Amino acid sequence: MKVPHYFVYAKNKAEEQVEPRNGSPVNRLLDIVPKFKFNFNQRKGGRFDYHILMNNPGLERTAEVDEIIAQYKELSGKMAVRTVGNVDEDGVDRYTYQYQELRRKMFEGRDNPQYVVDAIILGIFGLTSAVRKAAFWGAFGDMVLENLQKNLSERDDILCQKCYNRFTPIDDAATCPYCGTRHHNVKSMYCVDCGEEFFVDIRNNSKVRCNRCQCDLKKEKTRLRVQKFRHM
Repeated sequence: MKVPHYFVYAKNKAEEQVEPRNGSPVNRLLDIVPKFKFNFNQRKGGRFDYHILMNNPGLERTAEVDEIIAQYKELSGKMAVRTVGNVDEDGVDRYTYQYQELRRKMFEGRDNPQYVVDAIILGIFGLTSAVRKAAFWGAFGDMVLENLQKNLSERDDILCQKCYNRFTPIDDAATCPYCGTRHHNVKSMYCVDCGEEFFVDIRNNSKVRCNRCQCDLKKEKTRLRVQKFRHM
């Protein structure tokens, strides 16, 4: 007996492995829901830089980092994961517990969870290009989201409309240092801490500090967080 036709989409089954389409509500969705092709073109956001996912983009490769990466690959390689969602067709969640266990084992015996996540990011995005990342997103996606929100709010670079590299404008002409293209979608701002003038994308309404003061503030917050952690 063959499985229902929708397994072609839910489980990547071949046409010969499933029943023919019938008039069931699930099969009729194919005629109702319009097809949409997602476009992740560089024109939308520039070339992907995995450092933006990290709490400490300057993390360097060490023996400890390699140990974390190796442990993650070993543990995640034994997991059964889904690419979309945590609930099977029968409505049972068999995956959240696996992600929680992966997270617990990776953090066990280590003082800095952010360091662990940064090391894994370096391993699966920087040193190699891992195809299967569902276990990573399931276990650490919330921490990566926090890093993204923090890093994007601190950035004052803009996307070159010609070569799609990101760069930090140094004047109101906003000339790309890679291809020489000039941009007019920047505005002048003054740092709330030191008063220095800097330039940001005209749509950026959250950045209020220059890069130097933003870096100093980040270091101070890190120092206070570490100090608080050590006194717990």
